[in-house]
Amino acid sequence: MEARVGMSAHGGVVDGGTSTRKLIHHQHSRPKRQQQPVTQIGTVPQLLAGGIAGAFTTFPLDLVRRRMQLEGAAGRARVYNTGLFGTFRHIIRAEGLHGLYRGIMPEYYKVVPSVGIAFMTYETLKTLLSQGPFSS
Repeated sequence: MEARVGMSAHGGVVDGGTSTRKLIHHQHSRPKRQQQPVTQIGTVPQLLAGGIAGAFTTFPLDLVRRRMQLEGAAGRARVYNTGLFGTFRHIIRAEGLHGLYRGIMPEYYKVVPSVGIAFMTYETLKTLLSQGPFSS
Protein backbone atom coordinates (compact mmCIF):
# COMPACT_ATOMS: atom_id res chain seq x y z
CA MET A 1 0.00 0.00 0.00
CA GLU A 2 2.68 2.48 1.02
CA ALA A 3 4.66 1.83 -2.18
CA ARG A 4 1.58 2.63 -4.26
CA VAL A 5 1.07 5.86 -2.31
CA GLY A 6 4.71 6.83 -2.92
CA MET A 7 4.49 6.09 -6.65
CA SER A 8 1.23 7.99 -7.03
CA ALA A 9 2.77 10.94 -5.21
CA HIS A 10 5.70 10.93 -7.63
CA GLY A 11 3.36 10.61 -10.61
CA GLY A 12 1.24 13.44 -9.25
CA VAL A 13 4.28 15.68 -9.00
CA VAL A 14 5.26 14.94 -12.61
CA ASP A 15 1.74 15.35 -13.99
CA GLY A 16 0.79 18.20 -11.65
CA GLY A 17 3.92 20.21 -12.40
CA THR A 18 3.39 19.88 -16.12
CA SER A 19 -0.31 20.74 -15.89
CA THR A 20 0.38 23.75 -13.67
CA ARG A 21 3.03 25.02 -16.07
CA LYS A 22 0.59 24.65 -18.98
CA LEU A 23 -2.15 26.48 -17.07
CA ILE A 24 0.14 29.37 -16.16
CA HIS A 25 1.42 29.55 -19.73
CA HIS A 26 -2.11 29.67 -21.19
CA GLN A 27 -3.30 32.26 -18.68
CA HIS A 28 -0.41 34.62 -19.43
CA SER A 29 0.16 33.94 -23.10
CA ARG A 30 -0.35 36.63 -25.69
CA PRO A 31 -2.62 36.27 -28.74
CA LYS A 32 -1.10 34.07 -31.48
CA ARG A 33 0.02 36.94 -33.74
CA GLN A 34 2.09 38.56 -30.97
CA GLN A 35 3.49 35.38 -29.44
CA GLN A 36 7.27 35.10 -29.31
CA PRO A 37 9.16 31.81 -29.42
CA VAL A 38 9.64 30.15 -26.04
CA THR A 39 13.24 29.92 -24.87
CA GLN A 40 14.13 26.37 -23.91
CA ILE A 41 16.39 25.78 -20.92
CA GLY A 42 19.34 23.47 -21.35
CA THR A 43 19.44 19.78 -20.64
CA VAL A 44 21.51 19.96 -17.45
CA PRO A 45 19.39 22.70 -15.77
CA GLN A 46 16.27 20.76 -16.75
CA LEU A 47 17.74 17.57 -15.27
CA LEU A 48 18.70 19.29 -12.00
CA ALA A 49 15.46 21.24 -11.61
CA GLY A 50 13.30 18.18 -12.22
CA GLY A 51 15.35 15.97 -9.96
CA ILE A 52 15.50 18.36 -7.03
CA ALA A 53 11.81 19.27 -7.27
CA GLY A 54 10.75 15.65 -7.50
CA ALA A 55 12.92 14.50 -4.60
CA PHE A 56 12.03 17.45 -2.35
CA THR A 57 8.29 17.03 -2.77
CA THR A 58 8.06 13.25 -2.47
CA PHE A 59 10.70 12.63 0.22
CA PRO A 60 8.47 13.23 3.30
CA LEU A 61 5.94 10.65 2.10
CA ASP A 62 8.72 8.18 1.34
CA LEU A 63 10.24 8.76 4.80
CA VAL A 64 6.89 8.07 6.49
CA ARG A 65 6.42 4.94 4.38
CA ARG A 66 9.88 3.63 5.32
CA ARG A 67 9.38 4.32 9.02
CA MET A 68 6.02 2.57 9.04
CA GLN A 69 7.52 -0.46 7.27
CA LEU A 70 10.46 -0.71 9.68
CA GLU A 71 8.62 -0.22 12.96
CA GLY A 72 8.59 -3.34 15.06
CA ALA A 73 11.47 -4.85 13.06
CA ALA A 74 14.47 -6.24 15.00
CA GLY A 75 12.80 -5.67 18.36
CA ARG A 76 12.07 -1.97 17.85
CA ALA A 77 9.08 -0.58 19.67
CA ARG A 78 5.91 0.09 17.71
CA VAL A 79 5.51 3.87 17.66
CA TYR A 80 3.35 4.67 14.63
CA ASN A 81 -0.06 3.17 15.37
CA THR A 82 -2.27 5.85 13.85
CA GLY A 83 -1.73 5.41 10.11
CA LEU A 84 -0.23 7.72 7.52
CA PHE A 85 -1.41 11.08 8.86
CA GLY A 86 -0.77 10.08 12.47
CA THR A 87 2.81 9.18 11.52
CA PHE A 88 3.25 12.59 9.87
CA ARG A 89 1.94 14.25 13.05
CA HIS A 90 4.20 12.15 15.28
CA ILE A 91 7.33 13.00 13.28
CA ILE A 92 6.49 16.73 13.20
CA ARG A 93 5.76 16.82 16.96
CA ALA A 94 8.82 14.79 17.96
CA GLU A 95 11.40 16.13 15.48
CA GLY A 96 9.89 19.29 14.05
CA LEU A 97 9.22 19.99 10.39
CA HIS A 98 12.86 19.35 9.51
CA GLY A 99 12.33 15.76 10.73
CA LEU A 100 10.42 15.07 7.52
CA TYR A 101 13.62 15.78 5.60
CA ARG A 102 16.08 13.91 7.83
CA GLY A 103 18.38 11.91 5.56
CA ILE A 104 17.49 13.75 2.38
CA MET A 105 21.09 14.33 1.22
CA PRO A 106 21.87 10.64 0.59
CA GLU A 107 18.46 10.40 -1.07
CA TYR A 108 19.41 13.26 -3.40
CA TYR A 109 22.42 11.29 -4.62
CA LYS A 110 20.08 8.48 -5.63
CA VAL A 111 16.84 10.20 -6.61
CA VAL A 112 17.93 13.44 -8.30
CA PRO A 113 19.53 11.68 -11.28
CA SER A 114 16.64 9.26 -11.80
CA VAL A 115 13.81 11.77 -11.32
CA GLY A 116 15.76 14.37 -13.29
CA ILE A 117 16.18 11.98 -16.20
CA ALA A 118 12.45 11.19 -16.11
CA PHE A 119 11.49 14.91 -16.16
CA MET A 120 14.07 15.72 -18.85
CA THR A 121 13.01 12.76 -21.03
CA TYR A 122 9.36 13.71 -20.74
CA GLU A 123 9.96 17.35 -21.67
CA THR A 124 12.36 16.47 -24.52
CA LEU A 125 10.02 13.88 -26.04
CA LYS A 126 7.07 16.24 -25.69
CA THR A 127 8.99 18.94 -27.57
CA LEU A 128 10.23 16.56 -30.26
CA LEU A 129 6.83 14.96 -30.82
CA SER A 130 5.04 18.31 -30.95
CA GLN A 131 7.37 19.42 -33.78
CA GLY A 132 7.54 16.12 -35.64
CA PRO A 133 5.18 14.19 -37.90
CA PHE A 134 2.92 13.31 -34.96
CA SER A 135 1.99 16.91 -34.19
CA SER A 136 -1.52 18.06 -34.94
